[in-house]
Amino acid sequence: KFAGFLEVDLTFQNTAALVNTELLKAYSKMCPQLRDLGIAVKRWAKTAGVCGAPQGHLSSYSFTLMAIYFMQTCHGMPCLPTNAFSEDGPAPNVRNLRWEKPLPVSALLMQFCLFYYHEFQWGTEVVSPRLGCRMRITHECFSWLETWGETRLYIEDPFILERNLNCVLGSWQEGRLREVLQESAVAMVAGKLPRCLDSTAHTEDTASTETPASGLADKTPALSSDAEDMKPLTKEGRVE
Repeated sequence: KFAGFLEVDLTFQNTAALVNTELLKAYSKMCPQLRDLGIAVKRWAKTAGVCGAPQGHLSSYSFTLMAIYFMQTCHGMPCLPTNAFSEDGPAPNVRNLRWEKPLPVSALLMQFCLFYYHEFQWGTEVVSPRLGCRMRITHECFSWLETWGETRLYIEDPFILERNLNCVLGSWQEGRLREVLQESAVAMVAGKLPRCLDSTAHTEDTASTETPASGLADKTPALSSDAEDMKPLTKEGRVE
């Protein structure tokens, strides 16, 4: 089943990881499309070679938070309050929440890449599933977030508010991530698979065979389906 090996994460005396796990489980249970998108995003990132903290890339956990933030800000997915979670699981008021976005995972993956390539304000905006809305790094709610005086991709840990998950991301790796986001977005808008997911990308095309992503741009709603879209951030730090 696992082709002879299985990757696992080990942690020791890290109770924060238990609460993070409960949060991700609750989001996955609330929205099946988010669960599928999270799997697709991590597969895309690993195949493209832009995932893996030991290599100076973002962790798979960071990509999951990016998927949650995308669904919150672009599609209106509810933001689960972090204070409703503990090591024992979510509070009753969030345990049975359900929300769906009836779009195929291929469309959501395309929109994810478009958002972070074209709409997300890199170096100004903070990926924050804790808040679930678009805010500037200069807003007082991020006063504890470590930035080291650098203009980078900011990803806030939902529970350890001073922890910026870009701490493992190298400068070259960050540039490569932005390149892959652009390449993938452009490919999918054109109805093609991203190069990193296309097994035929390195072979000469001999026929105009339609790929699984063909027609995607024509069948997929624009990003503005819910949020009247990614308007410029105001001086106060919020979207107008």
